[in-house]
Amino acid sequence: MSRYHSVRPRKDKHKRNHAPQSAAPTQPPQMPSYEQAEKHMLQQLEKARTELYKLRNGDTLDTSIARWKRNLAIHDKEAEAVANSDMSKPHRWTVSPAMALRAEKHLESLLQRQSDLMDQCHTDAHKIVTDMYARREAEARSLCPPKQTPAPQAGSQPPQTPTSNPSNEGGDSPPLKPEA
Repeated sequence: MSRYHSVRPRKDKHKRNHAPQSAAPTQPPQMPSYEQAEKHMLQQLEKARTELYKLRNGDTLDTSIARWKRNLAIHDKEAEAVANSDMSKPHRWTVSPAMALRAEKHLESLLQRQSDLMDQCHTDAHKIVTDMYARREAEARSLCPPKQTPAPQAGSQPPQTPTSNPSNEGGDSPPLKPEA
């Protein structure tokens, strides 16, 4: 027995006894159906639109809209409470009617900005996605161009070369007849 313990890692016994498995046969990639391709394109369009919306501070605009809506909701609750109470004591407004009117006008302008930004982002995203698909299609065509021979031009004739006659050994081939 040795004085020192073994520092080599043990080999896994299961790996030694099994032969390596062959990979599954590759199958040709299946072309997606028109519906699947359309669905994928719409998903890409939505993803691009939301990314553009975030890049153009759309999330800040959404937060601002939510803030102004909360202020108007507070005013609506207070207005309802004032309408149901007796008018014996004055009410101290948290959000005054004048402030609520200004908030409503500002909210309308924010909603219009949001709508314009969404339309612009949708248009830009549509352009980006269609360009991406056009590039992919062009790349696919350039990777495997169809094999075609150039079409003969009108009025051009193939060059005439003399052919050898195997029956006439050592002799010249018969002259070609000119085409009329």
